[in-house]
Amino acid sequence: MNEEHLTVLRMVAKKKITAEEGDRLLEALGESPERSLKAQPPESQTDDQIEEEIRKAEEEIKEAETELRTSEGDRIGHEVQERMRERMERLRQKLEEKRHKMEEKRRRWEERQRERQSRHEEHRRRREERTRRHGLHIPPPAAQAPQAAPSPPAAPAPALAQARPPLPPRPPMPAMPDVGKIVSDAMKSVGDAMKSVNVGAIVGDAVKGAFVGTLATESRAISDPGIRRLMVMSSGGGNLIIRDTDEATLKVEGRCSVATYGEEARIDERGGNDVTLSVPASIRSIRALNVGGGDIDCHLIRLDGHEIDLEAPGGGDITLKVPEDTAFEIAMEARGGGDIHTDLPLETGSQSASHFRGRRNGGGNSRIKLSAPGGGDIKLTRL
Repeated sequence: MNEEHLTVLRMVAKKKITAEEGDRLLEALGESPERSLKAQPPESQTDDQIEEEIRKAEEEIKEAETELRTSEGDRIGHEVQERMRERMERLRQKLEEKRHKMEEKRRRWEERQRERQSRHEEHRRRREERTRRHGLHIPPPAAQAPQAAPSPPAAPAPALAQARPPLPPRPPMPAMPDVGKIVSDAMKSVGDAMKSVNVGAIVGDAVKGAFVGTLATESRAISDPGIRRLMVMSSGGGNLIIRDTDEATLKVEGRCSVATYGEEARIDERGGNDVTLSVPASIRSIRALNVGGGDIDCHLIRLDGHEIDLEAPGGGDITLKVPEDTAFEIAMEARGGGDIHTDLPLETGSQSASHFRGRRNGGGNSRIKLSAPGGGDIKLTRL
């Protein structure tokens, strides 16, 4: 009796097939009729033999299932390990990219700090040079004589060093011309020509001609209620500062030439200096360009139908201070690694790492554009 015959007998013993079906299977396998299941019923086998055969079959089934589970688990384990290895590799690449970006950002920040420090040093050197040129230089104190070595406690104290010589008297400040009177005279001189010629060209040329000889050497104040438009161009040394009073009075500090016409303020700085603006509400349009690498600092006491355009392509920072209760639309762009900071809640229209577009208090009728393509930062704060 071979293994096939035993399999048929097990199936009959487990009642998976009937005895007649078992006989047919045995006849098909070549079993003699006298040894068929009809001639020899299942009771001819002892219970121990049947149980032993069942136990062996169950063990074979368990071994097959264990082998199948082992092979399937190994395959799944390899796939999981491969996926985890790929994920770790992707995470490692992202980490390297972020580390590279952080190092690049730190390097650009250090470069900006060095450039800013060098600009400050240059400004300080220029201020000292202007001070010496105007006769306001204060000589350094005379060097004191070296003190004697300390004596033993019992010996008397050594004599004090010679007192510092007194400073020379400060020369008087040079007399400042009355620039307001110059402006009034210039405006009055072209008043008769306004009826027949181009008013903007005549006023611009005449007032600019009157100011070139005075403001190019010293800081002056402009105080004239008739001024409603200001254009400032500075290319020499010194910083340009325009501050505000409540009566449309402008104060200009720095070496510059000024032209007035209309309701617009234009500032073009190319000498590497900082520009500070604080203008009244009578000037409705402000455009400032600082190409030389200096900063732009603008203070607005109110916003009502204004158009503000500040640009620093030379790498300087832009700071704009506005009242907290104003409404405006704003677009800020800081390319080259610069950052955008604000302490005012804004409604965001669109935003990315280098630009922001939104509004404040619904937008209102004022428009603000701040652009720092040279790597400088942009700061929008409350006044």
